[in-house]
Amino acid sequence: MPHPTTSSLGLQAFILCGPGEGLNPFNSNPSDFPKALIPIANRPMIWYPLEWCHRAAVSSITLIAPPECAPAIETALSQNPYLTSLPSSPRITLLSPAELDLTTGTAEIFQFAEVQSAIVSDYVVLPCDLVCEISGRALWETWTVLQPSLPDIDSARSVQKGGMGVWYQTKDATEHGVGVKKEETDFLATTDLDDQTTVSSLCTTVPLRSRIREVALAMPTDSLQDQLSEKEHLRIRSALFRRKRRATMQVKLRDAHMYFMPHWSKHLLRQNRKFESFGEDVVGSWAKARWQRGLDRKLGFGEALRSAGRRKSSSASFSSTSEDVINLAALSSTGFTDLSLNDGFPSHDLATRVPQEDRASEKPHQAETEVPPFLSYTHPALHVPSSESVGQQQSSQKEKQQTKGGQQQQQESTSSDQSPSPLIRRADTVKLLLSVSLYLARLPNILTARQIQVPNSTHPFCHAQQVHSTSALPSQATISTQSVLIDANCTLQPRITIRDSAIGANCSIASGSRLHGCLLMEGVVIEERVMLSGCVVGRRCKIGFSSELRDCSIQDGYVVAEGTTSKGEVLAGFDEGTEFEEGEEGPGDGGIDFGAV
Repeated sequence: MPHPTTSSLGLQAFILCGPGEGLNPFNSNPSDFPKALIPIANRPMIWYPLEWCHRAAVSSITLIAPPECAPAIETALSQNPYLTSLPSSPRITLLSPAELDLTTGTAEIFQFAEVQSAIVSDYVVLPCDLVCEISGRALWETWTVLQPSLPDIDSARSVQKGGMGVWYQTKDATEHGVGVKKEETDFLATTDLDDQTTVSSLCTTVPLRSRIREVALAMPTDSLQDQLSEKEHLRIRSALFRRKRRATMQVKLRDAHMYFMPHWSKHLLRQNRKFESFGEDVVGSWAKARWQRGLDRKLGFGEALRSAGRRKSSSASFSSTSEDVINLAALSSTGFTDLSLNDGFPSHDLATRVPQEDRASEKPHQAETEVPPFLSYTHPALHVPSSESVGQQQSSQKEKQQTKGGQQQQQESTSSDQSPSPLIRRADTVKLLLSVSLYLARLPNILTARQIQVPNSTHPFCHAQQVHSTSALPSQATISTQSVLIDANCTLQPRITIRDSAIGANCSIASGSRLHGCLLMEGVVIEERVMLSGCVVGRRCKIGFSSELRDCSIQDGYVVAEGTTSKGEVLAGFDEGTEFEEGEEGPGDGGIDFGAV
């Protein structure tokens, strides 16, 4: 896909390449095949956040991975055809701190000295399993404009730029989406933005403004359920409602683990060694520090802001990588910024019998240092048009070209309404890996998108072609090319049926086999008369003659014996990461079955 040549945002990107426990058994040998290289629709997983960074024109990209995973990732960056096709600028840096292991928390990573020294400007944190079509520039512009900043950082009432996270709806708006059952969710409580933090004349032109709110509480839904089971209720301090009249609480959202962070936040991360999780500890504590009495002082927000201010004042240059603070709201000629801490709080009239000392305690909490807000962008439910509507768009293309201007404009408007909404999803479980891969396989390729001439039909994740030029389609075969991806050097024999699937490079599918809703990684061999439905097959697996597998996950290098029938199981070998040669035992001859998915 083409990438923008616009100027850099001055924003760093840190992509976390973690272990991926939810992708078992495909990440059982991280030194050879780390999570970041597991394919999503034939591309390595890390390709998607890297492509997003290039589209957003970030200034630098840093991958952070455990030392044992670094060699495999570095090799893939230099040899994998999908990764080498990405633009060479900005240069990708790979960090692998010696202290980093597969159990290190996401917040703990940013406490390492090596990572701290790499943060030289505002930055965005991304997971390696994120697939995001939303424009990074639009998110950055929204975050930058809606966050007020004042240059006098030493003042007790000054305000610095805050942070922003991204959440999305897990339930799709249509049946053709990517949602799966029992998908992990997060609890998010949000409030309206403070009037003093926005200027109406600017907000009307801010992209994505209507879906921006301030975070008040954030935690995984599992943590919320633990609190409810232990205490039978959720305790919320009254200070939140003294500061905000109304809060919206949602439990069907998912934290995308995409966080836009100001430069000064690295000092906050360094001095809070108890932070482990970025989403629950950093974001959750930051949000509560806005309204919970004394928490800002306990977390050291004042010291973090003053440390950033001293660094700025000692610097003689004001480059794009320094801590420049621009108050975009103050640039408006039709609005003003009011930083009064008393505005926005509801008044509480107390009876005359209440002592004066109790009256004082009812006053809203005024922080020693005004804690900047942490904003949330909530992406709406995914809307995907049916494959029938896409086919109708293609078949009616010739009719569009023959119609007159008014009629043609009306048809294009209708097609535009049927175009899918931007996708944002984390593929951090096997079910989501399969679901997202099948969604991407259904996207029209670049050539088809140009032919149907539908606005916004060319997605950033479109493939150049559904079937690679080195993989010839056989005769007497039923292959739905609108919903199937076939990578390079695949051998396909006659009398096969493939629907809604992604086939990796160097795969071999023998005659009489039927595949539906499957993801095949590189080098898979499928013998004759095999039936696969809803399966994820690891690299260099072999599926024996006349086997029938449904909703199964098959580990790399596993050999499925002839005639095997299995449903909803994880097929793996004795030792994690062991590859089986032809003739060794499979699941029907003493192989281990690790239970239902």
